Amino acid sequence: MKAVKLPADLKRHIDVWATAIYASALFVSAALMFLVQPMFAKALLPLLGGAPAVWNTCVVFYELILLAGYWYAFVLQRRLGLNAQIGVHIAIVLAAVAFLPLRVLTPFPPPTSVTAVPWLLITLLISLGIPLFVLSATSPLLQSWFARTPDPRSRDPYFLYASSNAGSMVGLLAYPFVLEPVIGLRAQSLIWMIGYFVLVVFLGLAGLIAFRQVRSGAGAEPAASAAGSIDETDAHVETLAPARKLRWVLLAFVPSSLMLSVTSFISAEVAPLPLLWVVPLALYLLTLVIAFSGDSEARLRRLYISAPIAVLVLILLIGNQVNPSTALAMLIHLIAFFIIALTCHSMLAADRPAREHLTEFYLWIAIGGALGGVLNAIVAPAVFNGVYEYPLVLVLAAFFLRNPAQPPVSRPRLWDLELPLLLGAALAVFLSIELRRPQATAGTAIEIAFVTAAFLAFVLFRRPLGFAVSVAALLLCIVLVRATTEFNLYAGRNFFGVKTVVARLHYHYLVHGTTIHGIENMQPERRDVPLSYFTRSGPLGQIFTALGPQLRRSSIALVGEGAGSAVCFRTPAQNWTLYEIDPQIDLVARDPHLFAYVGDCGGATPTVIGDARLSLDRAPDDTYDLMILDAYSADYVPVHLLTREAMAMYKSKLRAGGVLAFHATSIWFNLVPELSRLAADAGLTCYVNHDTSLLAAEAATGKRPSIWVAMGAAGGGIDVVARNARWQRCPPTSFRLWTDDYSSLITAFAINISIGPR
Repeated sequence: MKAVKLPADLKRHIDVWATAIYASALFVSAALMFLVQPMFAKALLPLLGGAPAVWNTCVVFYELILLAGYWYAFVLQRRLGLNAQIGVHIAIVLAAVAFLPLRVLTPFPPPTSVTAVPWLLITLLISLGIPLFVLSATSPLLQSWFARTPDPRSRDPYFLYASSNAGSMVGLLAYPFVLEPVIGLRAQSLIWMIGYFVLVVFLGLAGLIAFRQVRSGAGAEPAASAAGSIDETDAHVETLAPARKLRWVLLAFVPSSLMLSVTSFISAEVAPLPLLWVVPLALYLLTLVIAFSGDSEARLRRLYISAPIAVLVLILLIGNQVNPSTALAMLIHLIAFFIIALTCHSMLAADRPAREHLTEFYLWIAIGGALGGVLNAIVAPAVFNGVYEYPLVLVLAAFFLRNPAQPPVSRPRLWDLELPLLLGAALAVFLSIELRRPQATAGTAIEIAFVTAAFLAFVLFRRPLGFAVSVAALLLCIVLVRATTEFNLYAGRNFFGVKTVVARLHYHYLVHGTTIHGIENMQPERRDVPLSYFTRSGPLGQIFTALGPQLRRSSIALVGEGAGSAVCFRTPAQNWTLYEIDPQIDLVARDPHLFAYVGDCGGATPTVIGDARLSLDRAPDDTYDLMILDAYSADYVPVHLLTREAMAMYKSKLRAGGVLAFHATSIWFNLVPELSRLAADAGLTCYVNHDTSLLAAEAATGKRPSIWVAMGAAGGGIDVVARNARWQRCPPTSFRLWTDDYSSLITAFAINISIGPR
């Protein structure tokens, strides 16, 4: 049938509307994909103790699903004609409706072993696998269909990738700023389901447009017939060299791995909450939007200078050779990551192949992204006892952050290996000499030496191997300094993060991420004296002093073992039970070479391994006279331990007159309003103690500022605690009550910023 020639104006309008429908479908699909990531990760956090690794594992799952979807699109585009492609994909899209609304589906309860990664991946696969598979395949398929249309822009359809990533950013940012502070998880799931039905409509329209335009004969079928698959034997189709595919994989691998490393850093410094999770991922997506829009060649000319500087700054920052404030450090990490990721993604965009290889191009990118996620979330925690993947990937990035079209430099091979290694050896010798001097004297000289070495490394940035070797040598020198100046008695890493025990003078410090979780003076005459947030003169000590007679033969629960400091309030007639989610923490607390609290004071005190809320729920009601809740992950209390349902469970485990003691110290969040709200909702009396003004002598001997909240039924032990004037009634608050369905740490963060912890 002969095609009907349309007027030019009408054809132009049709093309505009068709492109808008494709772009809209891609936008909605990507928005749904990235909206569900923080939403579902938050739903899973209560089952895994709020560990930051939950987010990284979720990201790995999404990257693996993305890889599966891209492979499906690649096979579909190669093996089937357009009509069959449309039919198969629409059928799978409709089949996914059976999994809506989204909810957590799991065949067995979460584990209490060292790693929960297998359980988490299986749960995600069962709960989200099919809907996310549909969403992940949509982007390459729609771009492939668009490439067959008569639109003038179909010869370079990669601009639609920018629309897809813009949708991803909107979905990500909408969650922490729009959905999470306002509505609960059940309502969020319903909104997502409505969005999915909107996507079904757009996909149907896009498929219809592709079918009609190609069948009309007006489209420019790239190396394919109207109903056939793309024919790789056509003469004009370029051949993809294996080295070029490997380069795509590595350029996608570096930003993916760095994004998760930056996320881990921020989560450890602050908290594993969606607001902070989405920032690195949003920057990652923004780099893709920018990279596939506009003139990537002009942009790269600027990035080839700034990216090596970003690598060197991060190396110095990771090695603690630059020590800005925490907030400034996070900002530097994010900016440097953005520059490096934008460089890698711009290099990918500049090297994109012809439209005939579109789905294969995206497949190789997905492979690189998935490998980066697997390294950070699965391999690294099992292999390394620290976050070493971050600097190692920076060394790999240093090799690629240069202009591949730049002609070879005429300098001899000496500049690639021998000279960088010689400079690194010279720096190591200088450091060895300086480290023997007093720390106050050597510190400045060492910092100057590292900055000078970084400058010399930058001089070689035009030589990829020379620059990479220089960065590696700089990194090894940083390892030398750390090994000489830091006395780590223990270093461990698992699903719940990195833990170290550091010795300084007579003190041992338990550090989780960057937060101190326990201190003990190991001198024989000072051992077993509770320090840090648990001193006898502090709020917890005041509770034990006030309730002394009442607690003589009592049962006490300690949620969050830490170094075991609080256990030394125990008397022989008391029965204590420790609740700890991380098995490594229990091993550290019970190792007499690291801490003596539990060994000397605990007697036969058992530790129940697992999430405290799940473990406590299995304890008999009316069991405890005092419950101490100190379940911190870095500087963050897992939100699922601060909900109405959790409070009801705590109350049921308390005996008449019992007291709940919450450790509420946080530099980032003001938790007092929420605890006050929970107490009022549960009908309990609430008091707070801000023990934040310390004498110099107290700080020098291991005491740390702390905030504690105590609550209990009126007429019971809480009234005895309140006789101490340092305990004040919790102020009334209109703070919205947190439940298992609704919570928002952003509000607690905002209160802390606006009025401070008091």
